[in-house]
Amino acid sequence: MEHCVVLTVFAVRGAKAWAIITILILAVVGLGWWLAARASSLRTTLAHANAKKVLLLHVGTEPSSLDPHQNRGIPESKILSCIFEGLVVPDPSDSAKQLPGVAESWDGMPI
Repeated sequence: MEHCVVLTVFAVRGAKAWAIITILILAVVGLGWWLAARASSLRTTLAHANAKKVLLLHVGTEPSSLDPHQNRGIPESKILSCIFEGLVVPDPSDSAKQLPGVAESWDGMPI
């Protein structure tokens, strides 16, 4: 998304015009400096997360609750699916088989 600022000065001359121009230049420079600092901070955060092997998950909006019984939306579902991984998960290639989730091993009775 691009942002565009348009300024039109009507009948402003002399010191007042220079003051307005100076303020606008300082505002644009300040905004550029702030955006550059934010980008640098984001790169530092990503580098730190990669080094520590931390998963960063963008869920959009703030979840209303992390209580599984009050799960009402996509942000909550994304987080809860990461928190509550099952002991076993279905095999994507064969739905009759199970693969280990958080379980390291299991013993089962033949059916």
